[in-house]
Amino acid sequence: MQAVIELGGHQYRVSAGDTIVIDDPGTDEPTARVLMTADKGKVVTGPKADAATVTLKVTRRFNERLPRVMRFRPKQGGSSKRTIGHRRHRAEVRVEKITAQA
Repeated sequence: MQAVIELGGHQYRVSAGDTIVIDDPGTDEPTARVLMTADKGKVVTGPKADAATVTLKVTRRFNERLPRVMRFRPKQGGSSKRTIGHRRHRAEVRVEKITAQA
């Protein structure tokens, strides 16, 4: 069985046993909204898909430490510099099971 879930403003296509990397939800068992399920050629969307549930479990947390970038803006009488970039917290999540309501 496969499902399309919405988690943290992003959509993921998952099946049981998959591992995905998401923005850190802050809890060990995040909740996801199910948008679509597919099982043996039968596709369910809309209000019937809302009844389905996906069980997720955080397996590890880590920081994605991307390099910081110095951006210079030339100005009269000197220049100004500004550090830009984003160092976000990420989590690896395992899909335990997908249950679809009949």
